[in-house]
Amino acid sequence: QSFIESNFDGKVKFKSKSIATNADGDVVVMVRNMVVAVLDPDGTERAHHRIPYGARLKIADGDKIKRGQRIAE
Repeated sequence: QSFIESNFDGKVKFKSKSIATNADGDVVVMVRNMVVAVLDPDGTERAHHRIPYGARLKIADGDKIKRGQRIAE
C-alpha cells in the first residue's frame, strides 16, 4: 500500500519525530521508527501508525483529522 489513512477522527501527535522539508516543499520522514498517534478528545490514543523512512507527510503535529484522511504517502 502506498499511503496511510486515519481510521478515526481525532488529533494527531507525532512520536520520535525527525522530519525535513525537500525542495518541492513536502515534509519527509527522516527516521525509521516514527509513529503518528491519533488521539480522541479525552487524550486517549485511538490508533497509531508506523510511518516508513522517506514517506511524505500530509499532516502536521497537532492537526485535527477525519476518518479516511491521508496521513502519509
